[in-house]
Amino acid sequence: MLGPLHAGICRFFSHVELATTIRFDQDVLAALKATGKGWQTRANDLLRADIEAGRL
Repeated sequence: MLGPLHAGICRFFSHVELATTIRFDQDVLAALKATGKGWQTRANDLLRADIEAGRL
């Protein structure tokens, strides 16, 4: 649950990034990292696209 500070921040920004831990299969992580700098943002974009398309 987000606290009052986060609620205030959410009014000014379209998203808030949170740190988490996630486990990927070794080959999946290697493929993501092979795309170079910014791979975490690209992974986030892939997940967001699947959510918006109703696949998740």
